Amino acid sequence: MQRFFFDDEKIDLNRFSVSGEKYNHIIRSLRISVGEKVVFCDGNFYDYECELVSYDTEHAYFEIQKKYVNCTEPELRITVFQCLPKGDKMDEMVKRCVQFGVHTIVPVLSRRCVSRPEHKSSVKKIERLNKIARASAMQSMRGYIPQVSEIIGFEQAVEQMKGFQNSFICYENEMNNYFKIPDQKNGDIAFLIGPEGGLDNSEVEYAVNNDVPCVSLGKRILRTEDAASFLIPILLYNTKNL
Repeated sequence: MQRFFFDDEKIDLNRFSVSGEKYNHIIRSLRISVGEKVVFCDGNFYDYECELVSYDTEHAYFEIQKKYVNCTEPELRITVFQCLPKGDKMDEMVKRCVQFGVHTIVPVLSRRCVSRPEHKSSVKKIERLNKIARASAMQSMRGYIPQVSEIIGFEQAVEQMKGFQNSFICYENEMNNYFKIPDQKNGDIAFLIGPEGGLDNSEVEYAVNNDVPCVSLGKRILRTEDAASFLIPILLYNTKNL
């Protein structure tokens, strides 16, 4: 069945209508017919099986048939602190991480980030990334829309990471300390990926002094836009959340 997220639709006696862009997609692009069933998700872990009962030139009218818990969400909540990469690499990174099961993405501005957007452009960038996250969540049948937060500095990122049950920084110059799979199936975990030029030595020192360890992801160097999507499936598989 086709899948959508609720927006501001008002449900009255198990019925609701959609309009605008969503109406055009359902009726004109997908050509869904009266009597066909689709799934709407509330973005808060519940799915609704709905039947198209009628439509006119501006509205499509649905009736809710079933409500049930979405079964695609991992119990382990993964937050990725991603140092801003160049160009549009962040777009692909968000798309992949949402498909693979990330909970939250936090863009980070570290010392060696080449991309340093001004406030006005950064607001637009985050809006675009959240639209990408929403589309990717819909495609991958997520029951929750992962959020891309506002851009923060490196030290602020470290302070936030200290509040997680498990947190670490993926550092290409760490040779001995490999990341360890957490024991718990649920809970939360956070990790930070550096920019193209890597992290500054002073940033690494700051993190370690604040009890956020640096770890290696292996012998091969990964691109900054690929590292998170490499790590997320490993964490989910080994905690029985895949």
